[in-house]
Amino acid sequence: MPQGAPTPEFMPIDDTSVAGRTVLSRKSTRFSRETFPPFTVRAAGRLGLQHMMSAPLQVGERLVGTLTVGRCADAVFTSEEAQLVESCAVHIAVILEHVRLYDDLKASYDELARAQAELVKHERLAALGELSAVMAHEVRNPLGVIFNSLASLKRLLKPAGDSELLLNIIGEEADRLNRIVGDLLDFARPFEA
Repeated sequence: MPQGAPTPEFMPIDDTSVAGRTVLSRKSTRFSRETFPPFTVRAAGRLGLQHMMSAPLQVGERLVGTLTVGRCADAVFTSEEAQLVESCAVHIAVILEHVRLYDDLKASYDELARAQAELVKHERLAALGELSAVMAHEVRNPLGVIFNSLASLKRLLKPAGDSELLLNIIGEEADRLNRIVGDLLDFARPFEA
């Protein structure tokens, strides 16, 4: 496209351009240089166009664009050529619709993959929580035995000196382990929203 020629994203959707008239009428339109809409005159002059034709790219009732062709020779578009442009417009519209549907389908698959990954992550966390709860309960049982044994030993032996120090260390470490198990159980407990 020559420098300075209008690009589709800047063409007005009104009757001042070939594409705009096609969009508004939703019908194929043919123009000669004398009947070019105002917005088209400059671009057609730069490109040397004598005649133009535009057909809507439509799928059902949905307009997806326009197909605009130009001719530099001074020969009007014949009915057969107009039918060919209209046929091409139908095929291009179907292709564009398929591309859109493919993109939508791909976006859906991507979203499904993200949701699946999130589900797997949540299932893993749930399994980790269950495992934590089982481990905590399994550790709590021997801890109960340790606490009971310590209390019995202190009552029976009435320790003093180093033996009292060692029994107190065992008690402190058992308390620390009990707190860790409590934290683990808190982590494993289901979150209530």
